[in-house]
Amino acid sequence: MKTKEFIEKVEALGYGVCGTYGNDIIRSTDERIYLLKDDQNLLFVDMTTSYFYDSRFHIFKHLTNEEKAVLMPIVFEFVATDPADREEEKRYRLRLDVPLLEEDRYIYLQMIDRVGYSLGSKTDSDMWQTIFTESEIAQMDTAGFWKEPVE
Repeated sequence: MKTKEFIEKVEALGYGVCGTYGNDIIRSTDERIYLLKDDQNLLFVDMTTSYFYDSRFHIFKHLTNEEKAVLMPIVFEFVATDPADREEEKRYRLRLDVPLLEEDRYIYLQMIDRVGYSLGSKTDSDMWQTIFTESEIAQMDTAGFWKEPVE
């Protein structure tokens, strides 16, 4: 499970989240993500180690069995995920490096059959994919293109 998905799932249950996520500080300082209930620590998961969480907080003991039955499968799935697999792949646009062109051109993939690459603007749409992950780029011939990171 990706970190972003984990955070979305626990927030959807009404729990707060704090900790470090990538370069974005949510509200804390270390390599842990804390789940909160009523602004108190409920439990934390370690972001650098698989299968490690700690629920020895006072408020955790006061969760009902029903609340634990909904929350803990999400926690278990996340902590079972290898830390290297918890983060999203970086995404890029591939810009053609030709100084004579008046405007930048980007490689895009036709979405209908997913076999035809062309050049165009950097606008993504239902018909054209212009943003690619590292693993997708590794399968492409990118000679003459520059990778532009996409947030």
